Amino acid sequence: MISGTDKTIAGRWRSEDAKRWEILDRARFCAALTKPWVLPPKGHDDNQKLPEPFSSLASRGCNNLEGKLLLALFPVGMPFFKLRPSQEFRYNPAVDGEALQKFEQMLFLHEMAMMSSLESAKPGASNQGKRNGFRSRKRAAISQLLITGDVLEQLTDDYQIKVFRRDQYVTQRDSAGAIMFHIIKERVDPLTLTDEQRAIIGYGEMDLIGRDVSDRMEDLYTLAEWQPITKKWLIRQEVKNKTIVESEEPLSPFFATPYELAPTEHYGRGIVELNLGDVRSMNELTMSLLDFAAMSSKMLF
Repeated sequence: MISGTDKTIAGRWRSEDAKRWEILDRARFCAALTKPWVLPPKGHDDNQKLPEPFSSLASRGCNNLEGKLLLALFPVGMPFFKLRPSQEFRYNPAVDGEALQKFEQMLFLHEMAMMSSLESAKPGASNQGKRNGFRSRKRAAISQLLITGDVLEQLTDDYQIKVFRRDQYVTQRDSAGAIMFHIIKERVDPLTLTDEQRAIIGYGEMDLIGRDVSDRMEDLYTLAEWQPITKKWLIRQEVKNKTIVESEEPLSPFFATPYELAPTEHYGRGIVELNLGDVRSMNELTMSLLDFAAMSSKMLF
């Protein structure tokens, strides 16, 4: 029997989050040996010290791969996608060749316009240009992918890319690896919500103005779930167990990328975990070498 609390998105988040502690610990260990800030220890605060690896070889290798992948996947000055006419139009003998060429030129112009919108990342009213650019976000996504093995991104209505850290979301897949749902946990300022949304959660504008930002932040839970009957994605958001957004979309704005996904698993494994023996050995050997050098420097003959 599911309790009333568990019917909320927050309840589902707590249930799914409890099942993946071992997976997160493994990803945190990989991050601790390369870039600890990619996935800090559980309960880490910004003022606390991060783990310090003894060897930076794995970190330099990840940086090298990030730059090469970014340049290969998203070349500068060129779209990373291709718009093509439909097969019925492209291979129709009744279509004039000159008309087909003009149509392909128009599609190319659309490609450049779409790429320009992504890279310029025009800020909307919700973020005021505070978020990083397209390539900075994609590099952060590649870093998450290589080190932790899995990354979740969102394409917003204003063509911005949001990258979620591994401990910010839970994912459920079927046995074939297809996404069944995502649940994302974020922190949101109620003043960025609409008047109707604030009224739903019981906040008025005057109740929030004058309060410190850290005091008025609330947890925002987002559910993106595939509906097999309607063949659409259910997008629902909750704050304080109250639904503030709900819609069905033909395409999901969230897309998950695993580096290497084993059958029946929900999360991918990164290149650091695939080479964990070498990475861990190099780190521990460097630590032992430093300890030996420290002891040798204190020896008196």
